[in-house]
Amino acid sequence: WQQGTPACVQCHGPDARGIGKDFPALAGQPAGYLQDQLTAWRSGKRQGDPQGLMEAVAKRLDESDLAAVADYLASLAPVAGKEDGHE
Repeated sequence: WQQGTPACVQCHGPDARGIGKDFPALAGQPAGYLQDQLTAWRSGKRQGDPQGLMEAVAKRLDESDLAAVADYLASLAPVAGKEDGHE
Protein backbone atom coordinates (compact mmCIF):
# COMPACT_ATOMS: atom_id res chain seq x y z
CA TRP A 1 0.00 0.00 0.00
CA GLN A 2 2.90 2.39 0.64
CA GLN A 3 3.68 2.29 -3.09
CA GLY A 4 0.04 2.71 -4.09
CA THR A 5 -0.03 -0.90 -5.28
CA PRO A 6 -3.01 -2.94 -4.10
CA ALA A 7 -2.68 -6.63 -3.39
CA CYS A 8 -3.86 -8.94 -6.17
CA VAL A 9 -6.65 -10.21 -3.92
CA GLN A 10 -8.14 -6.71 -3.71
CA CYS A 11 -9.51 -7.21 -7.23
CA HIS A 12 -9.04 -10.91 -8.01
CA GLY A 13 -10.68 -12.10 -4.78
CA PRO A 14 -9.62 -14.32 -1.90
CA ASP A 15 -6.57 -16.42 -2.79
CA ALA A 16 -6.68 -14.80 -6.27
CA ARG A 17 -9.44 -17.24 -7.24
CA GLY A 18 -11.18 -14.74 -9.53
CA ILE A 19 -14.27 -12.56 -9.49
CA GLY A 20 -16.32 -12.46 -12.65
CA LYS A 21 -15.01 -11.97 -16.17
CA ASP A 22 -13.04 -8.78 -15.47
CA PHE A 23 -10.97 -10.25 -12.64
CA PRO A 24 -10.00 -13.81 -13.65
CA ALA A 25 -8.48 -16.46 -11.45
CA LEU A 26 -4.71 -16.08 -11.13
CA ALA A 27 -4.09 -18.85 -8.61
CA GLY A 28 -2.11 -21.76 -10.00
CA GLN A 29 -1.26 -20.15 -13.35
CA PRO A 30 2.32 -20.88 -14.51
CA ALA A 31 4.79 -18.33 -13.15
CA GLY A 32 6.31 -17.65 -16.58
CA TYR A 33 2.89 -16.94 -18.08
CA LEU A 34 1.97 -14.59 -15.23
CA GLN A 35 5.27 -12.75 -15.47
CA ASP A 36 4.85 -12.36 -19.23
CA GLN A 37 1.34 -10.97 -18.77
CA LEU A 38 2.45 -8.52 -16.08
CA THR A 39 5.27 -7.37 -18.35
CA ALA A 40 2.77 -6.89 -21.20
CA TRP A 41 0.47 -4.85 -18.94
CA ARG A 42 3.43 -2.75 -17.80
CA SER A 43 4.60 -2.02 -21.35
CA GLY A 44 1.09 -1.27 -22.63
CA LYS A 45 1.12 -4.24 -25.02
CA ARG A 46 -1.80 -5.73 -23.13
CA GLN A 47 -4.88 -3.56 -22.58
CA GLY A 48 -8.60 -3.72 -22.11
CA ASP A 49 -9.08 -4.10 -18.38
CA PRO A 50 -11.57 -1.96 -16.46
CA GLN A 51 -10.23 1.58 -15.98
CA GLY A 52 -6.68 0.54 -16.94
CA LEU A 53 -6.13 -0.89 -13.48
CA MET A 54 -3.64 -3.60 -14.43
CA GLU A 55 -1.45 -1.30 -16.48
CA ALA A 56 -1.29 1.17 -13.58
CA VAL A 57 -0.46 -1.57 -11.07
CA ALA A 58 2.10 -3.31 -13.30
CA LYS A 59 3.92 -0.03 -13.97
CA ARG A 60 4.60 0.23 -10.24
CA LEU A 61 6.38 -3.15 -10.17
CA ASP A 62 10.04 -3.67 -10.99
CA GLU A 63 11.44 -6.91 -12.43
CA SER A 64 11.99 -8.51 -9.03
CA ASP A 65 8.44 -7.56 -7.97
CA LEU A 66 7.02 -9.10 -11.16
CA ALA A 67 8.90 -12.33 -10.54
CA ALA A 68 7.87 -12.47 -6.88
CA VAL A 69 4.19 -11.88 -7.68
CA ALA A 70 4.24 -14.48 -10.46
CA ASP A 71 5.98 -17.06 -8.25
CA TYR A 72 3.54 -16.47 -5.41
CA LEU A 73 0.42 -16.73 -7.56
CA ALA A 74 1.77 -19.86 -9.27
CA SER A 75 2.25 -21.47 -5.84
CA LEU A 76 -1.46 -21.16 -5.00
CA ALA A 77 -3.80 -24.04 -5.65
CA PRO A 78 -5.61 -23.56 -8.97
CA VAL A 79 -9.35 -23.11 -9.03
CA ALA A 80 -11.14 -26.24 -10.27
CA GLY A 81 -12.23 -25.67 -13.84
CA LYS A 82 -10.14 -22.49 -14.17
CA GLU A 83 -6.67 -23.94 -14.59
CA ASP A 84 -6.34 -22.22 -17.96
CA GLY A 85 -7.48 -18.86 -16.58
CA HIS A 86 -10.95 -19.12 -18.11
CA GLU A 87 -14.28 -19.79 -16.47
